[in-house]
Amino acid sequence: ISGTKSQTVGIARIIEDIHTDVISTDFSAIIDIDDYVLNLYKKVKWTKVDDLTNYEFFNSMSKRAPYQSWEDYLNKSKKFHLVRVSLYNDLHEYYLLQFNNGEIYVCKLDELLAEGKEERRIILGLRKMYDNQMDAFYEYKGAVILLRLFCRLPLREERILETYCWPERSFDDKLNYVVPLKVWDEIKRLLEIGLGIRLKEKV
Repeated sequence: ISGTKSQTVGIARIIEDIHTDVISTDFSAIIDIDDYVLNLYKKVKWTKVDDLTNYEFFNSMSKRAPYQSWEDYLNKSKKFHLVRVSLYNDLHEYYLLQFNNGEIYVCKLDELLAEGKEERRIILGLRKMYDNQMDAFYEYKGAVILLRLFCRLPLREERILETYCWPERSFDDKLNYVVPLKVWDEIKRLLEIGLGIRLKEKV
């Protein structure tokens, strides 16, 4: 294409406009995490429940990693929740939960959302909603950024990182990435706006 140049980044090829330095990637469209979560809870069909015996509740105020933040009781000071039911072999079924005027309502997470591990996005959105954002650290190392996450991402974002970056420690490392500077601004937007993760520079 006239006026552009391409280069390989990660396992992908990116196209750059040589006149404007604008880089074309396939993940430029980012949905704000706040809008995503509020719309999700607004549009689902709720079912009233009285028995919460089989549910585990995600604690959106926990400072621990998400997998360590599941509890046996509902924090009724918060309106929106994510809950799960254990199935087998460490598999779970996820539900949205709303506590409203003393009543409890649930809605099973859509199958397509579950397949995309969208419960991870909901977890990040709830933590941001309740002023308890997940942190991630990054460090400049020459022509790359070393990025350290503390939770798994939804599959869409995980695949983007696997496409444009390199796992740092092993081929199946999902928490530590080597990010080329060429795509850092886009990755940063993806994490901060799309997932509500607070990025901190390691000096």
